[in-house]
Amino acid sequence: MEAQFLQQVKAVCEDGGNDWHRVYLLRALNKCSGMDSIQSLMNLPTWRWLFPADLLQLQRVTPSNMDPFLCCGASYGAVREAVDQVLLENKSDSFMTQIKVR
Repeated sequence: MEAQFLQQVKAVCEDGGNDWHRVYLLRALNKCSGMDSIQSLMNLPTWRWLFPADLLQLQRVTPSNMDPFLCCGASYGAVREAVDQVLLENKSDSFMTQIKVR
């Protein structure tokens, strides 16, 4: 029964001509299982139908790992940049400034 339902969902996504079905489904999956689950499905050939073609092409052109904490806002971004500077330039001045400011 579940396999038949999944085949029907796949048919709607593939034949519907509208990527918003996929987007809605991906948002629901993200809410239930998280971004890690979605990213792992993206790498499985049997689940490629779940993703809009533009997204798959973008992933092939610019493969990257998304920082899941970027949603924490500008404070996180500033501290992350400061940590990058410490690691790349071996200077802790900017890091200590960001820690004091935040």
